[in-house]
Amino acid sequence: MTGTEEVGAADAALLRDLRRMWTAADPAPADLAERVMFTLALEDLEVELAQLQEQSLAGARTAAAETATSITFHASQLTVLLTVQAAGAGADGTPLRRLDGWLAPGAALAVEVRAGDRTLHAEADADGRFALDGVPAGLVQLRIQPGGPLLRAVVTPAVQV
Repeated sequence: MTGTEEVGAADAALLRDLRRMWTAADPAPADLAERVMFTLALEDLEVELAQLQEQSLAGARTAAAETATSITFHASQLTVLLTVQAAGAGADGTPLRRLDGWLAPGAALAVEVRAGDRTLHAEADADGRFALDGVPAGLVQLRIQPGGPLLRAVVTPAVQV
């Protein structure tokens, strides 16, 4: 097929069967479109995209006996360590998270956390520590604004919290 011929009934049936087979064997993640759009929504191309370096269970326990998750991002100018813990639920029942972060090298910088259609703001202290309560569970992306030793913004890939 060159792409210009019409698909016959037998070919269409075969393609439907292949689609069903692959959908059952290896379905696309339910939130794939959301992840792609979230990642492509960078407002400014003058940023450095940090790489996910490590994601693990930190071993620390929350009051609800849930394990905290530790995520590390690395960019040429900055390393971001993020610890995620369950933090109850919102009024509408949405699970909430607490994010504790550290920037290395430490610097007082503005941090944005994009969570769905919301953008939350935090200020890292001089040691690079920041915290945010009430972050809705789901995909989040961090953007660390330039300032001090950071010459351009650093944006992390979207991760599930």
